[in-house]
This record gives sequence, C-alpha cells and structure tokens, in this order.
Amino acid sequence: MKPHLPPSLAAQSPSSDSAEVSVLGLVGDVLQGQTPEADLCFPRSNSQQTAKPNQSMRPNEASILPVTAIIVMILTLSGPPEGKAASWVSSGPLNAARQGHTATLLQNGVVLVVGGTSAAPLATAELYNIASRSWTTTGQMKSARTLHTASLLRDGKVLVAGGQSGTYPSVVYASSAELYDPNTGNWTVTGSLGTGRAQHTETVLPNGKVLVVGGSAGTYAVFATAELYDPIAATWTYTGHLTTGRAQHTQNPAA
Repeated sequence: MKPHLPPSLAAQSPSSDSAEVSVLGLVGDVLQGQTPEADLCFPRSNSQQTAKPNQSMRPNEASILPVTAIIVMILTLSGPPEGKAASWVSSGPLNAARQGHTATLLQNGVVLVVGGTSAAPLATAELYNIASRSWTTTGQMKSARTLHTASLLRDGKVLVAGGQSGTYPSVVYASSAELYDPNTGNWTVTGSLGTGRAQHTETVLPNGKVLVVGGSAGTYAVFATAELYDPIAATWTYTGHLTTGRAQHTQNPAA
C-alpha cells in the first residue's frame, strides 16, 4: 500500500471579518511524474483553476514516496457572498520539485519553503510572495534534509531541526539544526539535537523555547524522547519523555 504523508502547514493567522488567512501545505496524496503545483483557493467563490505541471522528475529512491509532491497555497479572503462553494485559481510553481519539506509563514508575510527531497534530499530554499504569486530562491541550508521541522522564532528567524539526509543505503538521521535570517537570506548553524531524528514535531512555547518531540531514525527506532531548544543559549536539553514513542504525530500548544 502506498504511504500517505500528513499535511505540513506553514501558518494560519487569526481570522476576522477583514483578515486573510494563508496556509501553505504539502498534500500527501501525490501524482507520479508531476511537479508541484501552487494553487490559490477562494472558499467563497465558484470558479476553479489548476496549474499544469511543466516539469518531470526522477523517482526518489531514498524517500518515503518515489513521486513528486503537490504544493497547495490556500488563500481565504473575506468579502464574497456567504454560502458559495470553495474554488481554486492557479499560482506560480516552485523552482524545484520537492516533497517532505517544510513551509513557514514569515513575519513579513512571505512563505519560506525549505529542503525536502527530489532524487535526493535538498538544501535549497524558496520564498513565496503572496501578492505577486511568485517564487524566488533564497540562501541554501548548510545541510540537505527532508522530513525535518521548522518553526518561526520570536526574533523572526526560522529554526530548522533534524530530518533525514543521504540516500539509500547511506541514510543519515540528522541531529543538526540551522537558523534562517530573513533579513540576510542566510543560514547559520546552531546547537545540535541530542538525538538525530526525522518525522518529529517542533513547537514554539509561550516562553520562546522550542520543544521537539518524538520522531524516528528508521523503521525500528521510534523515539519517546523530547528536547528543548533555548534560542538565547543556542543549546538543546532533554526534557520529560513521552509514555509511548511515536513519529508522524501531531502537536498543538495548550491555550
């Protein structure tokens, strides 16, 4: 049976009568031989358009799915009449096909897509401009990775941690972490996780620290451990364990 990847969402801002909500996600059901497409959804109108793929890619021997992923941009706008069906309009495609990446909404409203895999894990990153519906490349990570996590920190930087690098049979589960600075477009290495892991979760806590939980390092290594990242000290420390090891799980900060 073909595996199914859970969505990887960028961010969702609070809704109001005039606010707009933008979400950038990874669709787990993917189509073999197609490149990612970026679409815009207007939930209160009736028209729908889909961008056509214009590239193909080789099957990926190292990742979970030997296919390309579809990127979906959902843009919710207030204003159209209530009660109408959701719809989609096409947006610009990514510069590089990828799956297993992350997408993070930055403080300036631009979306940062990082890593993922094509024929091998990627170090590349791209920025999506919602206003122009276009993608531009930005600085590359120091280490290629897929199935990692990414979080927006209080200072506007993005923390990327863990993930999978290398290709079969030389797959490596990364403990490294990096910081992206939107002001410079550059990456810097920060403190490493105590345990290399992929398919974990990463949550920014109210005190500004970042909690990484669970994940895996292959089929037979599923972790119950959790670690805390201190952005000021740039270090990780272990914290309380889960009662059960898990990977590809979910997380949500308590209100």
